[in-house]
Amino acid sequence: MKRLMGIIVVLFFIASLPSCSVYNKLRGYVGIGDLKRVANLISMDFGKGPDGPFQVSTIASVDPKLVVKNSTDRTITVKAQGPTAKTFVINSGQQSEGTVKSGMYHFVASAPGVSSAEGDVELKGFKQYKWEFIIRKQ
Repeated sequence: MKRLMGIIVVLFFIASLPSCSVYNKLRGYVGIGDLKRVANLISMDFGKGPDGPFQVSTIASVDPKLVVKNSTDRTITVKAQGPTAKTFVINSGQQSEGTVKSGMYHFVASAPGVSSAEGDVELKGFKQYKWEFIIRKQ
């Protein structure tokens, strides 16, 4: 997001210089829509289906267990807001896990240089929820 804002600032600066030869060359070729398309070329996806992005298995604990695996080339941050607030910061190629209380959760996952993913899902007792992150190029 910071990178996108930097590009937008540079383009607006160039646009403010109508006598600039770079501006004259770029005029009509690059627009805000183009910048948004570039920013959306790589993104994380929350996932679809009855269990959202999770692989669900049965465990012996009454409290749900979250396992977050980072299969990207950058550090990711996953924030869970619900009956238990939990933040995972996971380096590339690593995984982290934690136990939470049953209930509805809102998740936000982010990483530098990609669009974030967010969504809501219910986590139930006696279940382990494994979430593996990849970066999808569109």
